Amino acid sequence: MRTVSQYRLRELLGRGASSEVYAAEHASYGDVAVKLLRPELAEDAASVEAMVEEGARVRAIDHPNVVRVLDVGLDAAGCYLVMERVHGEPLAARLRREGRLPEAEVRRIGAELAEGVAAAHARGIIHRDLKPANVMLDGARPKIVDFGI
Repeated sequence: MRTVSQYRLRELLGRGASSEVYAAEHASYGDVAVKLLRPELAEDAASVEAMVEEGARVRAIDHPNVVRVLDVGLDAAGCYLVMERVHGEPLAARLRREGRLPEAEVRRIGAELAEGVAAAHARGIIHRDLKPANVMLDGARPKIVDFGI
């Protein structure tokens, strides 16, 4: 089993252009998600700096509609960002599966996302890629993820 810092990685949850996200375990935090900078970017100082900045800034947001960042750092495996594990699915997957959502649900999700975005803006953080793929549905609650600062 691969380890990053104090986190035991399990299965791959997702892969983007610059990172991979794994389910992981930690002795104190329990079940978490670990975002790792892709190996080909690990030597790129700007990529490392951007991920560390994303972690540090998003960590300052305390809102139920924004994924909580628990830790950020560098180790032999590279640059990593640790977040709460959201057990659900991306809004994009739900939309592909169900198509249009009922208007009342769209309004509720939109209002909650607006509150999360407002909490980020209050900290001077702008989500540059807010889209259904970057919204996780944790039960009925939407959570904004992957700020990609």
